[in-house]
Amino acid sequence: MDAGVRPVPQPPSAQSSVRSFAGVTLVTLLWLALGCAHGQPPPPVDAPPPAPLLPLPRSSIAAVIAHQGELGLTPEQVDRLIARDAELDKVQTALREAQSHQAAPGRARTSASPAAGQPSGGSPSDAPPPVVPPGSPAGGGYGGRHRGQPRTQTSQAQPTGPKLEDQLDDNDTRAYLAAEADILTEAQRDPAREIAEKYREALYDQRSRAAAGQ
Repeated sequence: MDAGVRPVPQPPSAQSSVRSFAGVTLVTLLWLALGCAHGQPPPPVDAPPPAPLLPLPRSSIAAVIAHQGELGLTPEQVDRLIARDAELDKVQTALREAQSHQAAPGRARTSASPAAGQPSGGSPSDAPPPVVPPGSPAGGGYGGRHRGQPRTQTSQAQPTGPKLEDQLDDNDTRAYLAAEADILTEAQRDPAREIAEKYREALYDQRSRAAAGQ
């Protein structure tokens, strides 16, 4: 072959053309797939279910007893607080039972007043023990600092329908304040009251969630 003659270029084979076309088509399909994926909204995410209601102590006094180590309560103090909590539980149980009897349709009143001049037939021992011992302080909320401070009630055994929770809260408050004044030391009272207030706030929150069906 002469040095001044250039070789004639050969046309690409049919097989290489097919491979090139297939590569371009695959890249195009990938880009289209990615574009469609980015253009679609993400699937809806269901809201997580509310946390289950945790069991709470039955009273402010019981909440304080549960933190006896943190408060540095002595065994004697714990025993006295347990006794006060047991007295409170009797009163609260009687109050709930009375409310249940009143709410039942067609049920006769179980505590009808006796006629004039007739003995009542009962004795002081039949009544539930008082929540607040004689000479102990009583009142509404914990020093006025508690959210949703309940009103002070004079009756502890006569429910008033929808105000049952208010009466239960009042009894709890009075019993706690009496125990705080009679049993706890000066250094223990503020941290114990904080514990009692957190318990009542958790109780109110639990009631609200239960009313909302959560």
